[in-house]
Amino acid sequence: MNQPVVPYGRLHAARTAPLVYGPRTFAQRWYGRTALLLLSVVLLSLAYAPFNQFYLAWIALVPWLILVSGCRSKKVVFFWSWLGGTIFYFANMWWLLKVTPAGTVALLLYIAAYWGYAALIIRGCGLLPNPTNPQPKPVTILPAIFLIAAVWTALEFLRGYILWGGLPWLFLGHSQTSFLALCQIADFSGQFGVSFFVMLVNALIALAILKAAPRSGFVRPTIVLASVFVAAIAYGIFRMSQNTQYDGPTLMVVQSNFPQDNSGAKGASREDLLAFHVKYTRAALANNPNIDLVAWSETMMPEFNQEWHQLWLDAPPGKARDERLAMMDAARNQVGELLLEHNVALITGGEFTDVERDQNKEIVFDDKHNAHFMGRNSTYLFDRNGRLSGTRYDKIHLVPFG
Repeated sequence: MNQPVVPYGRLHAARTAPLVYGPRTFAQRWYGRTALLLLSVVLLSLAYAPFNQFYLAWIALVPWLILVSGCRSKKVVFFWSWLGGTIFYFANMWWLLKVTPAGTVALLLYIAAYWGYAALIIRGCGLLPNPTNPQPKPVTILPAIFLIAAVWTALEFLRGYILWGGLPWLFLGHSQTSFLALCQIADFSGQFGVSFFVMLVNALIALAILKAAPRSGFVRPTIVLASVFVAAIAYGIFRMSQNTQYDGPTLMVVQSNFPQDNSGAKGASREDLLAFHVKYTRAALANNPNIDLVAWSETMMPEFNQEWHQLWLDAPPGKARDERLAMMDAARNQVGELLLEHNVALITGGEFTDVERDQNKEIVFDDKHNAHFMGRNSTYLFDRNGRLSGTRYDKIHLVPFG
């Protein structure tokens, strides 16, 4: 077959001519992008506690995906997505400002960047159509929705585990806690499986609105997604119908309401905190004798660790030494007497203090023969006989930028 001959000059001009875009769409104007972002933030926020409108999470990220589709450059994609994440996290973690304003700002700006990274990957992989591109690339719907969900879920995983242990808060799957049947897939997938499913729904709806394919192209993806949903719900109903529960220990929680500032200083002395907990626990146990375990709050008690007690025993005699030892002994004695009297165990938050030690548990001194003191936020366990367990838990996962 004879092919028409195109002059070189004309072919060269066709290759080098700039692309001509059509008029800007709603998602490309600043007010349109703002509206789409705010809509996603509002819908997604309502899906979490205390509103618990879990079904809104299935469509909450559709406006954001439409915005991502309409952005023409990587910088614009990242900026608007990062801005949306920032607004969302500030709307739902604003209370952290009461603890550390500077840390809160740094933390939320950091985790909001994951929205930007997700948008860059989704656009960079061509998983969304660009309505204004005169040469759009075809989108195959079924792989696209699974890849979009995989990108979002993978970034949730990274946010939850990297940088000082990560921050696994406000994952998309957490919005589904009111939908227990769906949450049962966490047996084998963890919370990330729930996030993945919710994002699948968002991706399918967004691609349908963007008309990424003819109607016939959505039949198979819709059937697949419906099958995944039915399978997940069927598994959830099956798991919830199983009789896997059995009687466990009976717990009693005693919590004080003393004020505390951001430095950690309590609005009561150690002696007052101890007296409060012993008094009200004893009164509660008198009315509820069949308790197996009492729980007291975080950092309520002084140091119970033997290392700290021994350091004070070895300290030079003096008023400070005598007062500290008397307080520590009184705390142990009062707690032990309470537990032995009511035959109940206790788990309590308390302070832990020690000096840095080497592998042989010998104290490490610096050049000036000064020891380095270490403080931790710990949990202690006492058995029913009032004896302190040799096992202690130290808090190891702090909030980034906290």
